[in-house]
Amino acid sequence: MHPDYRPGWFYLVENDDLVYHCWKDRRTGVLENETLIFPQDAQFVPVPKCPTKRVYALKFARGDKQLFFWMQEKNQNKDERLCKKVNEILRYKHGVRKRDQLKELVCNGKIALGQKNSSTQEKGSRIK
Repeated sequence: MHPDYRPGWFYLVENDDLVYHCWKDRRTGVLENETLIFPQDAQFVPVPKCPTKRVYALKFARGDKQLFFWMQEKNQNKDERLCKKVNEILRYKHGVRKRDQLKELVCNGKIALGQKNSSTQEKGSRIK
């Protein structure tokens, strides 16, 4: 694993009762990652082996997929609260029936998911 030193913006967006994780390069404004997250399918956890204790992983329940993020908040004392807030949003039950129906279709191979457009951020839940 190699660090990416670009400043970024990690945020979660709810759009059409679905939750997406997004990462945007703060310098360019380019949205580089947007991932649909089903309820209970991901958690945001600290990476204990990191010497700075400020690296977190977005771990997905299915498969081995993990996305790593370095906490950029200047006040390190806010890290635990931010991590807890991310996990609260990831477990959020709003629109769960619609998401469960979509999850079943995806898991059964009946539909494939593409990227959402970047306009989803307008209704987003920001982590501050």
